[in-house]
Amino acid sequence: MNLFHLKNGGSDAELLDYGSAAKKRVAVWLFFIIATALFFRLWNITWGLPDLNEEAFPLTISLKFWNLGKNGFDFNPHFFNYPGLTFYINFLAQSILYLLGHLAGSYPNLDAFTERISHLVITSRLITLLFDAGTILVVYMLTRRLANMRAALLAAALVALNPLHIKESHLINVDVPMTFFAVLSIYFIHKILETRSQRWYILAGISTGAAAASKYNGAFLIPVLVAAHMMREESFGKAFRSLKRGTLWTSLAAAAFTFFIFNPYIILSYSEFLHDISFEQYHMSYGHLGLDASRSSPTFYLLNSLPVSLGWGLYTAVLASTAYLLLRVKKANIILLAFPLIFMTLICSWKMHADRYTLPAIPFLISAAAIGMDRAREYLGVKIKARALKMAALAAGGLIIGFPLISGAINYDLAFSRPDTRALARDWMLENVAPGSTFVTGPFGIKPPKGRFVQVDIPFTPTGSEALAPFYDARWYEDFELLITSDYDYARFRAEPERFSEILAFYDTLNVSWRLLYEINPGSERTGPSFRFYRPPPGVKKEIFDQDLFLHLERISEKSVVANFAEHLAQTLFMKGRLLKSEQLIRTAALLEGENTRILKEFTWTLFNLEKFNEALALAESSLRLNPDQAEIVALKGSILLRLQRADEAEKTLEEALRMNDRLEMAYLDLELLYRKGKDDKKIYDLLTRYLKILPPESENAKLTRERLSQIRKSM
Repeated sequence: MNLFHLKNGGSDAELLDYGSAAKKRVAVWLFFIIATALFFRLWNITWGLPDLNEEAFPLTISLKFWNLGKNGFDFNPHFFNYPGLTFYINFLAQSILYLLGHLAGSYPNLDAFTERISHLVITSRLITLLFDAGTILVVYMLTRRLANMRAALLAAALVALNPLHIKESHLINVDVPMTFFAVLSIYFIHKILETRSQRWYILAGISTGAAAASKYNGAFLIPVLVAAHMMREESFGKAFRSLKRGTLWTSLAAAAFTFFIFNPYIILSYSEFLHDISFEQYHMSYGHLGLDASRSSPTFYLLNSLPVSLGWGLYTAVLASTAYLLLRVKKANIILLAFPLIFMTLICSWKMHADRYTLPAIPFLISAAAIGMDRAREYLGVKIKARALKMAALAAGGLIIGFPLISGAINYDLAFSRPDTRALARDWMLENVAPGSTFVTGPFGIKPPKGRFVQVDIPFTPTGSEALAPFYDARWYEDFELLITSDYDYARFRAEPERFSEILAFYDTLNVSWRLLYEINPGSERTGPSFRFYRPPPGVKKEIFDQDLFLHLERISEKSVVANFAEHLAQTLFMKGRLLKSEQLIRTAALLEGENTRILKEFTWTLFNLEKFNEALALAESSLRLNPDQAEIVALKGSILLRLQRADEAEKTLEEALRMNDRLEMAYLDLELLYRKGKDDKKIYDLLTRYLKILPPESENAKLTRERLSQIRKSM
């Protein structure tokens, strides 16, 4: 006798009451499936550590909520390319981890906590893993409602072994949580088909809102929710009239409330939201660096991404089962397939494409395939009488479908067992590059220990990259010890030589004129991008930049990017004593952001060191008009006045600076210089007494100050 009993025409499936042993066997199978899923997802979950070689926005944004170095928390993400639910989930997990670790003595303070990057990364990856494990369970529940236990277990197993799910579970992303909430929403929406209970409407609304709060395109569950509500009615007229019912609007309100409770800053920081969402729309519409322009998104997904993610055997089953279920025109089948079909149509309309975009559709497609394969098994069971032939057919089908999944999962995990070129390149730097050296790098470069080297990044964007060509000029970087290039961007520039001819000329200059010190490439023994380390050509460097470099910068429309580049390059060159070049750059930044007091401060310091005291004084006064509460600028103004021989004004200004902040050492030193010129020992004595109070007692400065005070006492 069969272990499974279908009732209500196959709309539900239950084990017969007598089958308690069968129920246990099903529970064992489900446990085995989840355990297998966890094995593949936990295997190499520590990949890359202690480096973070992924975007990991849910982690990096949530860490900013701690508002380190400032008072209180700041729960504004200031980043709206993705909605905020995953950010707040990660922050909650971090809070629990910090509390437990603090009580146990592992994290004496927040700084110590946030420095333990490996703990934070593993915690965030475990969050992703748990959401994916939840997806497997909900796929099981959903498929069981639509078919029977066999199909449900098969669907759960196929999701558990799916290489794309395994891959994304190793990453800190928004796609896996969104997929979980999407499958959960469809499960609740199926409940709506069976009952008018407001409970299921509210749960469907909450899970739909949570899906959209994880990733904006989760909102495409709303038309499925509305369609399920209308499909309960017997005619089109009744269906449209049902749109007035309160249960539907309660569900939609629950979705909206759930979305906005996790995204209040969409309204509170609307201008930031508008900027980021506009970028995402542009990104989706025009694609980004490295995409094959000759391949359309439908071709990419239907002929490459889905076949690779599912394997051709399972992909064939998906296509056949989808057609079979839709032709049966059952409401439950339509609701199962509506979201993946809407979703796939949406992403196929974008110029931008990526494998992970298909993730929310895959559980539904696998569920449909499992139902179709179970129906096929039943059909063949009737047609094929020989037991041996039946077993051979099932084994062949299992091999065709299961082998690509298992081999894909194993190959993916094995790839991250190999060393990463980024870590190997960093190790080479630590062994061969002197501490304090300066280097320039492009995107996704090497991350040496903080404070070991001085790093400047070449600005990068995945969209419209050719607009940043003025930054790709070797003359900017000739004063640095190293310049590092990566195949991450170079290979993608090289794929479109006409479009990126100006940027490629930069790489040609490096290969021809600069010295290649070291190169590392991926291969059978290591993974990651290629890296090349260059040293500038020998010879005397120019004291100033060629003017045409700045003329080229005027082509860049995003002036904040130019200002940021100029400021950071100026800071580094200032440290290296290249003051004239630093002045050119910081002057450019100040022209672009004339009310940025940080840039004005750096500009004033540069002019001060170049002994351009009159211009430095005017700039300091301009900065103080913008913000008079800048003690350091007040002190710098006093120092400038002293050098301009305006002693009385200098004394008043320096004393004012010390009233604002009594720990400004330069103000003490300049006041001592002023009093020494006036031979006023009493003022010097009083000043040094105050100065001594702010110095560490055992420091060299404290020792010298005490000796100086002793000398003055003897002479007074």
